[in-house]
Amino acid sequence: MFNIECIDFDENIYKSLLKTSTGKPIKARINVYPHYHDVISNINSYLLNIPNFERTNSLFYSMDKVHDELYALYDSNSTDVEKLKKDIKDLTIINPKTKEGLICSYCGITRSVIHDLDHFMPRSKYPEFSILSNNLIYVCPTCNQDYKKDEFLDTATPPVRKFLNPYYDSLDEEEIIKCNITNNGIILNIEYIANPNLTTRNPYLYEVTKNHLNSLNLNERYKKIIKKDLLEKFLNKFKDKSIKTHRQIRDFTNSEAQSFINDKIDELDDSLKNNFELLFWREFLNCTNYFDSIKRQNL
Repeated sequence: MFNIECIDFDENIYKSLLKTSTGKPIKARINVYPHYHDVISNINSYLLNIPNFERTNSLFYSMDKVHDELYALYDSNSTDVEKLKKDIKDLTIINPKTKEGLICSYCGITRSVIHDLDHFMPRSKYPEFSILSNNLIYVCPTCNQDYKKDEFLDTATPPVRKFLNPYYDSLDEEEIIKCNITNNGIILNIEYIANPNLTTRNPYLYEVTKNHLNSLNLNERYKKIIKKDLLEKFLNKFKDKSIKTHRQIRDFTNSEAQSFINDKIDELDDSLKNNFELLFWREFLNCTNYFDSIKRQNL
């Protein structure tokens, strides 16, 4: 998880979709046209409330015809809308943190493709933000389609948003997640949690971070990658190459293990404080009990 840049709100895009050049209503937007100033006012409220998006309510959720016209703005064939979508994707792709757009800022997992523009505040519930650039985030389809969908708020009182925002939350300034590792013999137990230090420094961010981890199933997704990829690399590094029938871990020193891990840490960008791989390797560095337990074991 990391911060990325957003494109600032441009009212001209809304004007071009709702009004003709002479200021008259476009036929397909006849119901929303009388509410134009309310739409812009609520967008300004959205921007004013950042990062406390919960304070922004939709004015049009229950106004069926107005809702539908605002909702449909995103699907418009307008060149302005197509350009906006392309510009958001292009800005994300050129950001070095995303590795040419293949690392999702919601989860930080490398994908073969990232092609979804997510409405941070879902357009089904907040249609006035359908084409608000600040509300559109380029993410992976797993986060967007499998987990986030049209979710936004939890069931707390008052409700708290369920997701971190890579545009506006402090994802690069401090560790908001932590990796805890324990072992029971050769069994390695890994858990990602919201950083407990946030409970005093920023309790609101702590609650959102907990929600984000849970809502996107990140703990399980991270553990799966670690066990199938990162941990496999470590175990293969110390396997006994003289044994061809199965993998047996050779006798190795803790210094050897820590040297390998430090090399992995050096390969990662240490400015990305909430990179799940970096957090894993840093915690794994001190797992000497685990190192001792796997020596000469068949794994």
